[in-house]
Amino acid sequence: HYHPLDANVALSRRPSINTGNSKIPESANHQEDPRAISLSQTLPLFLALSAVQNELQGSTITEIWMMLAAGYMAQAYIEQVVLYQKERPGLLEEVFQWGYDAGCRAEQGSEQWQINDMFGADESSISLWESIRREHVEAVRAPSSIIFIETSAKRWYMIQLRRSDHTSLTDHLASMTAGALSVVAFKEKVSEFLTGLLSAYAAPLLIQLERGEVVGLSRKATRALKLRSGFIHQAMDGI
Repeated sequence: HYHPLDANVALSRRPSINTGNSKIPESANHQEDPRAISLSQTLPLFLALSAVQNELQGSTITEIWMMLAAGYMAQAYIEQVVLYQKERPGLLEEVFQWGYDAGCRAEQGSEQWQINDMFGADESSISLWESIRREHVEAVRAPSSIIFIETSAKRWYMIQLRRSDHTSLTDHLASMTAGALSVVAFKEKVSEFLTGLLSAYAAPLLIQLERGEVVGLSRKATRALKLRSGFIHQAMDGI
């Protein structure tokens, strides 16, 4: 079970990653702030929220959303390896495990079922997500000659560059956060996602009453509702 989360607070509490040229000491063992929630913990929340949103609007995931989701997974992996020094076998696969599973046995209507259903909207979506996810996995994998550059608002494309074999994984990931997988750009994209999500829904009824405009009601009907509900007294009506 996942608990409600203010994603902006979680992002603001995320410790900064050193993207300088100096190597992060292997002895460094950054401890997670108990007041903060790691990106790997918020990832399922992000996916569940997206699945619910898609179901409510009767929509399917877009390429732009897939880029955000894959970037989220990449940032979650980078945070664990670079910031908290928690690299372990299977971590990369664990963080990037999300996608369509034809054999999913989750109970219909559960969060796991909704997320799986979201990724399996149609064959083209399944294929595109697999491609985008694979590209991001390769981007954060142990040092190789592959990096990504953003060539459009939607996609990153791979280019081959020579990099010395002795580049460490932490150095590689730290450099990625200063470039193709910019932490600043990631925060902005998450903020844009949340802003768009909130704008798709009407304000709470009490706020609408306070503003004097309720969706679906005329001003006269709104005033009548405010009187009936005790939101304002007769003597104050019209003030």
